[in-house]
Amino acid sequence: VLEVELAVAERQARRAEETGDECDKCFADAMALGAQGNNHAAAKAWRKLIQMRPDEPGAYYNLAAVLNRSSRNAEAAQMYLKAMELYEDGTEGWAEAAALAFNLLKTDDCREEPKPEWWNDEALKALSARVVAAAPDDPASCGMRARVLSGAALSENSPWGAKQHSSAEIKEAATWYRRAATLS
Repeated sequence: VLEVELAVAERQARRAEETGDECDKCFADAMALGAQGNNHAAAKAWRKLIQMRPDEPGAYYNLAAVLNRSSRNAEAAQMYLKAMELYEDGTEGWAEAAALAFNLLKTDDCREEPKPEWWNDEALKALSARVVAAAPDDPASCGMRARVLSGAALSENSPWGAKQHSSAEIKEAATWYRRAATLS
């Protein structure tokens, strides 16, 4: 991941140099700082870009990734939710942000965090189906669908109050877990 971020940062730095655009420069700086493992400085750079372009979902998504790497899961979940809100519904970016938000919101770190309206069993089944339809090759999306379909089979007290699901749903969950593992 860090190698990919460094390559993106280098491309963005070249673009910023060509265009002279301050936002392009800020983006390149944030990517480079994250790729170097300087999560604190990268988070500051992403926040600066958010101030410059508050409607840019990628800045929230990337800030969330940096916060997640810094074990600031509650903040990261909120940034993924904001990115999800800003991405066009049904796009790959929207789906990946939704899956990553779900993965964080179900952790103990986020137990007390406010949950979105879709934080219930039936809504999560519907959302996770839309997520894998939009991003079928994303491991987090596949993992989300698997966990939602497994319901209370993995834990009597799922974070979203899942019920026991049918054997067909459990079998489908297993298929999604295998797909997530393969993609990882």
